[in-house]
Amino acid sequence: MKEIQSTQNQLVKSIVELKYKAAKRKEHGLCIIEGQKEIEIAIASGIEIEKLLIEKNLTDINVSIKEAAKEVYECSTEVMEKIAIRDVKSSIIALTKAKYLKLADVVLSPKPFVLILENIEKPGNLGSLFRTADAANVDVILCTEMQTDIYNHNVVRNSLGCVFSKQIVSCTNQDALDFCQKHSVQIYPTYLHTEKYYYQEDFTQPAAIVFGTESTGISEFWASHADQCIKIPMLGKIDSMNVSNSASILLYEVVRQRRIINN
Repeated sequence: MKEIQSTQNQLVKSIVELKYKAAKRKEHGLCIIEGQKEIEIAIASGIEIEKLLIEKNLTDINVSIKEAAKEVYECSTEVMEKIAIRDVKSSIIALTKAKYLKLADVVLSPKPFVLILENIEKPGNLGSLFRTADAANVDVILCTEMQTDIYNHNVVRNSLGCVFSKQIVSCTNQDALDFCQKHSVQIYPTYLHTEKYYYQEDFTQPAAIVFGTESTGISEFWASHADQCIKIPMLGKIDSMNVSNSASILLYEVVRQRRIINN
């Protein structure tokens, strides 16, 4: 095991740069994972741990995490504070290979369950959406016209590592549409200006649920290419919900319908 005592160490400087610069993460095909649970999920999903940094004298670390890492570094408290992403100091951080899938790499179930996310702006929301998609066991998440890096540290943190456990593809709206049409997947964008409620639709067949940006919802592209736009009843004073909350409702309606049919 190697040691790092100084915050001026070149590896430490590199990790700090990767933490703040999406362009650098993409250039090197790397991402940073903080926290033991998140790292365990990444390893179980086949992610390669290039470098593992742990605080000196840390004793409650899963041995399998150390064994999965190509290089392990024992670091001073000052170093861990320097590279930590969260507000509180982390005791374990991994530098890993990022997983960038293409549409041609995607494997679908017999009745595909697809989540399409169009330009979700807030990393925290994007991470929460990944986590919900993992819980609902969607086949693939298509991130379209996305400006947020899926390996942003807030995405990784809020997904609890589910950014690694799911098939996630970044593509254009047109590519996502072509993919759904190729696989005979019905498209259901969430849209305020429709008369159809989500519970009126049959999601037991191949289905894609589409969510748009937090501020304006889906674009006209998805409204015009929908098999059926759907909405959630809004019975109070406001006309919309947080996108991650809305996703929980709709994705679990798909789960509910399919479990009833299967049982």
